Amino acid sequence: MAATGVGAGRIGVRAQGILVFCLSTVLLTVQDALTKLLTDTYSPVEALFYRGGAALIPVAVIVAFSGGWRRLRSARPMTNLARGIISLATSILVVWSIKLLPLAEALAIIFINPLIVAALSGPVLGERVSWRQWGAVAVGFTGAMLIIRPSGGAPLDWSVLVPIGAAFLGAARDLLTRYLGASDHPSTVLFYTMVVMFLGSAVLVGWSGTHAPSIGEWWLILAAAVLVTGAYWCQINGFKLAAAAVIAPYKYLSLVWAGLLGWAIWGDVMEPVKAVGCLLVVASGLYLLRAETARA
Repeated sequence: MAATGVGAGRIGVRAQGILVFCLSTVLLTVQDALTKLLTDTYSPVEALFYRGGAALIPVAVIVAFSGGWRRLRSARPMTNLARGIISLATSILVVWSIKLLPLAEALAIIFINPLIVAALSGPVLGERVSWRQWGAVAVGFTGAMLIIRPSGGAPLDWSVLVPIGAAFLGAARDLLTRYLGASDHPSTVLFYTMVVMFLGSAVLVGWSGTHAPSIGEWWLILAAAVLVTGAYWCQINGFKLAAAAVIAPYKYLSLVWAGLLGWAIWGDVMEPVKAVGCLLVVASGLYLLRAETARA
């Protein structure tokens, strides 16, 4: 009976990690849409600077309700610094990607990230990557490729290199997140990441220049800041509760939300092939959840 209880506990923790991570995909995709609206006026660095400064407010609230400032003592400060720098570089490329490309298309390219995470979580983190995990990632990736398929067979131009770069940097960030989860509280990781990102973007924007937002733009910036903070908080907790290779395929859910937002905001109508791709994305995540629960 004891063994059964322990097994059920492991299932519960893994499921919590997956659900929290799925919530992060909703928050982050809505934030991406708001940021895309901001890039009509601002450069990627400007958008990150204003969003990062505003995000320090909800970050402070999270820290206060997660045990106070004593939580900010990190067991691995240099790793947190590295994660913050990589997160800044990743965010710049992500914002640049959604400025250059349609939202769903940019995210579809960025989400080769789970393949990279799944491939590296074994040799880097020592986690076992099962054939179920590889299968789920492969199905989700197939769905992503159906979504990204260029209309009319037109070739993709150099701009696809930007989201590809974001995918590789994002994989490095996710692996560091999983590594830090063993030693640091999620609020610690979140705090250092957001502070490093804000300071880094402040240096860059000081070099490139900026202009003051309007009242309406400030509302967009504040909303994006709250959403991105909540998304990062959920991501960090997800990686703490579940193995990187287990939750990585759930990133593909963002493609579904991106398609819906693209239709609602910009009037983008999803083609049948892309709709099939979205179904594959959702199916891969649901199958992985069922398979991992049964395996435990």
